[in-house]
Amino acid sequence: MISVSACAAWNDDLKLTIKGSRNSIETNTHTATLLFGKPQLILLQWKDIDKVTFEPSGGTAHPGTEREDGSHVIISQLTIVLS
Repeated sequence: MISVSACAAWNDDLKLTIKGSRNSIETNTHTATLLFGKPQLILLQWKDIDKVTFEPSGGTAHPGTEREDGSHVIISQLTIVLS
């Protein structure tokens, strides 16, 4: 099981793709749309994984942030329970 609380650092409508792998083979993928400054809880019931990757992309600059590459994520909580 994986739970993560995350929000976009600079952009609204940022895509966060979370991938789970086992023995270097991707077995799970989930994409969430995040907003600037509004943490979202993502709960994934994945099993038998040994690697998790987070890939942020896209979105549009939140008013007043003025960032050229604003595809950054703030992770405020991460829980990985291995089973």
